[in-house]
Amino acid sequence: MKKVIKKIFKPIYNRVYNRFVETVISELRQNKTAISEELSVSKESIKQYIADELNNNNTKLINEINQVINSVMYHSNSTIEWRISHLLREVRHYQEVAVVNTAAFAEYKNIFAGRDVVLVGTGPTLDKYTKPIENAVHIGLNTAYKSDVRLDFLFVTDAGFTKYTLGYLGKDIESYKCKKFFGISTNSIFRLNDIIDGGEFWKHIDPSESFCERANATRFYHETTDLIYPNICMNPTVSYGTVAIPAFQFALFTNPRRIYLVGLDSNTNGHFSKSGTEFPESRPKEVAIDALPINHKGFKRMKEFIQTFYPDTEIISINPVGLAGLYKDVITDNEGNITEENDISGNYGLWNLSDDEVRAYSEELYEKNKELTIQSIKSSVESY
Repeated sequence: MKKVIKKIFKPIYNRVYNRFVETVISELRQNKTAISEELSVSKESIKQYIADELNNNNTKLINEINQVINSVMYHSNSTIEWRISHLLREVRHYQEVAVVNTAAFAEYKNIFAGRDVVLVGTGPTLDKYTKPIENAVHIGLNTAYKSDVRLDFLFVTDAGFTKYTLGYLGKDIESYKCKKFFGISTNSIFRLNDIIDGGEFWKHIDPSESFCERANATRFYHETTDLIYPNICMNPTVSYGTVAIPAFQFALFTNPRRIYLVGLDSNTNGHFSKSGTEFPESRPKEVAIDALPINHKGFKRMKEFIQTFYPDTEIISINPVGLAGLYKDVITDNEGNITEENDISGNYGLWNLSDDEVRAYSEELYEKNKELTIQSIKSSVESY
């Protein structure tokens, strides 16, 4: 039935539709001139309306724009204005980061593919590294150049702090022969350094151009952030309160087969015997206590970073203390002979503790000036 009705009415529908279309087209043709004139008048009216509005509000608009610009220049507390000001600084800032870090690191991308790299920290366990790994590239941290290990590279941060530079690093760093990288914190690029109690600078201490020149060192940018980028040429390295993390990123950037961690105690237990550093150290108490939790977080983030971007690079901790249980652990005696190996990453040590528990543990170490070893660390954290 539906098909019959459709068959009957379809020709009628088509005739009506065609007649309607023809009528509309005919009307448009006959009234083309009148329609064009109306559209022209409407367009001119709209343009005139906009012009009148701009003229009537010109002074108001200019004043509002100037107010925003002045607020940005003079650091208003307004959230929107602060964000604009911050964004402008960040744009300038990261342009400089890309230029400086590209000049520093670009030539080293994948340069050590298939080789072994050793990160040489300054913890007491460095004294047990008496048999340096043959044919490995050694990257030292801060005062590691004072050890008996011959370094190929040296990474230093906070090199602008006068007492730190002269009393801790020493002038002999200027004459030490290796490739040196001195870190600049992005946090201080557009402002003066912070001042702590006593009138001394502590945070965001950057090396001067003259010091870098005397030491024949290359400057690079690092940043306190949770964002870790594989491309350290176009982005700052991350720090997490320790020079070990920027050096770690650089080592990964060279794409080695293995990275050994030596003397990276990540603990408040002092330094190796030839460092020339007094212990307990002279850092403010809160800075010293917070260091371990911040380092702890950084190394955990680095493990996630390595698993994502460098899954073929093996990480091995030699005589670890604070890093025990995070990577593959190798224990040696005082002669450098391996006595124990394990690969139970994350199953013991500090890595099952919360951030608050790690800080409590750090405070206990600071107060008691306790020095731990790999043999005692498992039982030492059980109370948390």
